[in-house]
Amino acid sequence: RAAADTLQGPMQAAYREAFQSVVLPAFEKSCQAMFQQINDSFRLGTQEYLQQLESHMKSRKAREQEAREPLLAQLRGLVSTLQSATEQMAATVAGSVRAEVQHQLHVAEPHNSLGKAARRLSLMLHGLVTPSLP
Repeated sequence: RAAADTLQGPMQAAYREAFQSVVLPAFEKSCQAMFQQINDSFRLGTQEYLQQLESHMKSRKAREQEAREPLLAQLRGLVSTLQSATEQMAATVAGSVRAEVQHQLHVAEPHNSLGKAARRLSLMLHGLVTPSLP
């Protein structure tokens, strides 16, 4: 019993020394290596995911643009057609108004004392003179 009591202190010190000088540093190194591997795997996985996501987004954008192009072309055609029809309608209406005003002026001119004003209005409609006060 006395020998065990005598050896207990130095044995604990030797175990503590071995644990602190060998086991703990080895455990720290292995943990550090493990966390480095986890970090590297996470970084690589994140890069791969971002590349896949970027590739997916590019292909999706290309598909959407392909689907949109015919619609845009059709819309441009409709706008052009509408613009032409509007211009044609404006010209037709302007011509009809001019013709009707001319007709009314010729019919009303002999009976109306405003013949001079009517002629002036007719000329203004044709754009030959600018309006001015009498």
